[in-house]
Amino acid sequence: MFVFIVRRVLISIPLIFVVMIGLFFLQQLAPGDASALYINPEFPIEQIERIRANLGLDQPSYVQFWRWFTAALSGDFGISLTENRPVIDKIIAALPNTLLLGGASLAVIFVIGIVVGVVSAVKQYSLTDHLLTLGSFFLYSMPGFWLALMLILVTFHLWPDWPSSGMVSNEITMKLAHIREAAMLGEEPEVSIGMFERFFDTLKHLVLPVIALGVASAASIARYTRSSVLEVIRQDFVRTARAKGVSERRVILVHTLRNALIPIVTLLGLSLPFLVSGAVLIEYVFAWPGMGRELVEGIFKRDYPIVMACALLLTIMVFVGNLAADILYSLVDPRISHG
Repeated sequence: MFVFIVRRVLISIPLIFVVMIGLFFLQQLAPGDASALYINPEFPIEQIERIRANLGLDQPSYVQFWRWFTAALSGDFGISLTENRPVIDKIIAALPNTLLLGGASLAVIFVIGIVVGVVSAVKQYSLTDHLLTLGSFFLYSMPGFWLALMLILVTFHLWPDWPSSGMVSNEITMKLAHIREAAMLGEEPEVSIGMFERFFDTLKHLVLPVIALGVASAASIARYTRSSVLEVIRQDFVRTARAKGVSERRVILVHTLRNALIPIVTLLGLSLPFLVSGAVLIEYVFAWPGMGRELVEGIFKRDYPIVMACALLLTIMVFVGNLAADILYSLVDPRISHG
């Protein structure tokens, strides 16, 4: 197993390098650059060239890429061209939020998908099965960004007090500002924020993005689970368990589901790329302060250090997800060996 992991990591390094080269030069093909934020058309040519030189944009594209890549190997992702602050600071602030959204979505995807799939298989050809199948196909066909916009509109009209943007409510933000102000003045703050208050506030902000990001994938997992359960439930060992008098619940939950989940585990790694790519638009629509939002704003501003840093980390997350799926697959099914 150790040799397999090392081999996969070594293979992923040149692939990540090629992806970064492609993203960088695709970005260079777009018209304009970040210097447009600082340049007035009335500036003299010498001043425009000096601004571009200060931003490092006067160098050829391959020089800019190599300079960024060699610095990134040491953990230095450069300085934001539009905000003049270290990119690593923005990444440190945004990465936990992206992991929180992706982790919550992944949990919801597999819990709901597996439950719906098992129920649909057990109730095969019944009204429940037909309704769940119809609902799964309907949800699977929905684009994530469209569903996100619809959720915001519906929430605004039906539950106007429910948060539909950001990850911190205005009330919590005001309390945090008051606490920071009191700390600067050396005074005792008049308000406090409890752990459970902050937890439930974040949970409320997570609901809509998780639904928009995970509902289509959950519908897909439900269809895969249904097919896998139906295949396993016809096996001889399941008939033997029933013949021995094992309860139907134990037959489904222990004998059938454990074996039916083996192919579903592989979808864990396959779901991560869709979550990562989908989170880019979902975070932007819901103003979720994650790496996807930073990536979109960086593209609009032509801030290539932020774009490259976010793209690099998101690409690494995809490779890690696929590697984790292979490892889990061998753990779930002892017949699979990566040695």
